This record gives sequence, C-alpha cells and structure tokens, in this order.
Amino acid sequence: MKTVVEVMNDCRHASDEEIQRLACQAIKEYCFESDELRLEAYHAAAIPAVVRSMHRFLYKTGSRPVAVLQTACYALAEMCTDTAENCAVAASYRGPSAVVQSMQRFSDCPVIIRAGSVALAALSEGAGKPLAVDREVPSNAYFLTTV
Repeated sequence: MKTVVEVMNDCRHASDEEIQRLACQAIKEYCFESDELRLEAYHAAAIPAVVRSMHRFLYKTGSRPVAVLQTACYALAEMCTDTAENCAVAASYRGPSAVVQSMQRFSDCPVIIRAGSVALAALSEGAGKPLAVDREVPSNAYFLTTV
C-alpha cells in the first residue's frame, strides 16, 4: 500500500492519468479485502493521495480524467466503508467536497454520478451522520442504502 501511495505522490507520475487510475484501482481492491487493510490505507496516507488525485484531474477534459475520478470515488468509498477514522481523514482533506465537485463537473456522465453516489453513501454511513459538504449535490445523484 505504501508503495502505491508513493507512486501516486511522486511528481513524475502525479499528472499521469493511467498511473493515477491504476493506483486508485489497486487501493480500492486492496481495501476491499478487510478492515485491517483499510487501517493500513489510513496509515499509508492513501486517503489524502486519492483526494489530491481527484482535485488534480477535476478540471481536465476527456475520458481518461473521468476514469481517474470514477476509480478514485470507488477507492474512497472502499477505504471509508464502516471506518469512522478514515471518514474523518477524508473529511479533513475535503474528500466529500471533491466527490461532489466531480459529480457537478460531470453531471451528464452516469458513471461519475454512480461512483460519486456510492462514495457519498459510504462516507455518510462510515461517519455515522449526514455529510457536511460545501457544495450542492447534483439533483441526479442518488444515495444507496448499502455500499
């Protein structure tokens, strides 16, 4: 996990869409395995790396940034599922805001709306309370009861 985060944060790879997408995918799959691995994501600073990646690609155009944002939303959801500590870290790095901004920016893109909805649901459930975001959630978003 630590190696994946180091690659994400490395300035040589920070703007490479495919590397960022693959890193988010690896984090998502890794955290899917168990609560212990979610805790490892916390200690490896994977949450800030994913949120920074979202902010970096938010205003780029094309299909590759969409793939990065979609995968980042799912990685964030997986890291924060049932983990209040990870949700707190995500909130402190403005993760929910990054998700909502992605949904606003690509409001006509169903894959982003779905991924963002999954991320917001996981963040809300993990925190045990409704999210406080500084932006309006797009009207075509939906919230799942289970993630």
